[in-house]
Amino acid sequence: MTDWTEIHPDFTPELQTKWEQSGFNIEEVKKWIDAGLEPDESGLAAYIKEFVFVESEDFDINNIDEIKERMEEWNELLDETREEFYGDNERAIKKRRINSPERERDWTNINSNFTPELIQEWKSRGFEWKETKDWMSSGMKIDDAGFCAWLRDEVKVDSDWVLNYGDIEELQDQYQQYLLVAQQIKTDH
Repeated sequence: MTDWTEIHPDFTPELQTKWEQSGFNIEEVKKWIDAGLEPDESGLAAYIKEFVFVESEDFDINNIDEIKERMEEWNELLDETREEFYGDNERAIKKRRINSPERERDWTNINSNFTPELIQEWKSRGFEWKETKDWMSSGMKIDDAGFCAWLRDEVKVDSDWVLNYGDIEELQDQYQQYLLVAQQIKTDH
């Protein structure tokens, strides 16, 4: 299996599979990503390719400018539809924007103190935006990526369990003991 992180660092095998199941090859995906789509937007790409571009027989997947133009047209259509649906209800429009996928990808919406280094720490331990948000909601801090990975991988619990049943202080003590033992083992070898 080709490593698609060369296209975008957020590609996971699961996201790659979704693109492939939607009928895209690696060259096409590169063009869609270059045009502005994110790795988790294979469904949007498939929808645009199937329904928005179908009316244009001269559509060229290799023309990034045309893809961007069509995506802008699509976004304008969505904005018009949203405006018709919500009318002048500013609160509903604001709520829609708050819950949009674009907003979800902004890690500072989880915690305004997220830095690129902290984001990378969470991602390197296998956490995506949604899962990180869930851990933060369970009482974790932005620098607890290692602790959360230990809970998930070693203790075999999730953020819901920690929120509902866990004693974070007790779990942190156990984690510190785990780190001490791991350090001792490393030192002995």
